[in-house]
Amino acid sequence: MAEIETLPIDRIATEDTQVRVTLSDIIIREYAEGLTRGDVFPPIDVFFDGEAYWLADGFHRVKATREAGLNTIAATVHQGGKREALLHAVGANEEHGHRRTDADRRHAVHLLLTDPEWQTWNNSEIARKCHVSEFLVRTLRRELEPPQDTQEPPVRTKKVQRGGKTYTMRTGRIGSATASKPPPVAARTASATAPISPPALAEQQEENDVAPASSMQSKTPAPELYVHEEETPAGPVVATQTEDEISGEPIIPPPQSGLTDVWQQASTEERTLFVAMYHEELRTLLTAWDAEAQQRIRPRTASPGKKQSRKSRSS
Repeated sequence: MAEIETLPIDRIATEDTQVRVTLSDIIIREYAEGLTRGDVFPPIDVFFDGEAYWLADGFHRVKATREAGLNTIAATVHQGGKREALLHAVGANEEHGHRRTDADRRHAVHLLLTDPEWQTWNNSEIARKCHVSEFLVRTLRRELEPPQDTQEPPVRTKKVQRGGKTYTMRTGRIGSATASKPPPVAARTASATAPISPPALAEQQEENDVAPASSMQSKTPAPELYVHEEETPAGPVVATQTEDEISGEPIIPPPQSGLTDVWQQASTEERTLFVAMYHEELRTLLTAWDAEAQQRIRPRTASPGKKQSRKSRSS
């Protein structure tokens, strides 16, 4: 338990326990004049470790006592040593005596953040000990952190197989941008626009089924590995005019691929999947097509009723 004692000035140790940046000469002079007049000041705070009394609060009063020519001073004695005195000093004079400046508060926080033991405390605990805001502690802690060298992220790759060969593909930028390579557009031909008869479609399907694998691969180009090497930040969309729009001439859209062209460009797997998905629909359409074709080529024969009427007319 702390007790108030009258201590000799020479017994009080002040090394490395001062938290203020500087002491005020004006305050020391005012305190000395007050002691000379007989004013009574609150006791100072010291920590006793069995040998020395470490000053924790009252540096202006100790200086004023020496200037006033006094040899003793009243002190509240706590149990502890130099570190306990310093931990008490970082929060002293916040509510009494000569108020701390912003530089004093920052210096108090800096002392704890540079101590091997106290720097492990969280920001809230240091703020409570120093009687400052947690924001100030967090800001000073960031300032004391050593600069970190920015390292490039590791290149992420994976193994892929294309055409029986194994390739290494970079996957770090997948999803960051899309390839701007336009799909191939086949020119519209007369055969593409003309309707395909069921016999021709069946004959073409038979030719595709018996075609060797090499010819099918020659018709369908092997997929290319696309690796986006540069990211372009998205910006506002700016409308541009083509030469046809400026000249006033109508813009004719490019022709679209016909069914025959699409079928020839498709791979065997794509054709098999298409037939499997639309098997029933194709069968229904072909049946209706055959029925309509037979209806068109069926010879027109007169009904028996009409023949009798013609005979009656001739008679």
